[in-house]
Amino acid sequence: MPVDFIPIAEHAGLISEIDRWVFKQACKDVNELVSKSNNPALLVSSNIGGSLLGQADLFEQLSNMAAEASVDPHRIQIEVTETSLVNNLEKSKTQMLKLKNIGFKFSLDDFGTGYSSFNYLR
Repeated sequence: MPVDFIPIAEHAGLISEIDRWVFKQACKDVNELVSKSNNPALLVSSNIGGSLLGQADLFEQLSNMAAEASVDPHRIQIEVTETSLVNNLEKSKTQMLKLKNIGFKFSLDDFGTGYSSFNYLR
């Protein structure tokens, strides 16, 4: 279960690699899911953790994975936890805005379990 392996992966320094793998797989699968569902508005959500969120090349990593999979960024919603967003706000703000500008959507995961300040939402 994730509750068991995520702390181990974080401790071993592997969580960013897992996040990239999951995001890449979501990009590969989204077009097939849209085709099979006959739902042109279908979105796929993918969580990214704080260690990936804080990387200076976040925009390049995620936009390149979407381009390699020929997926429209409008079909991908990136979920970040409230705590990882707050901890990486200054590092990630520019990267997130660039991702948003090309179509990626963002949502807060676990909102209300951490800082819970509406000032951070702005």
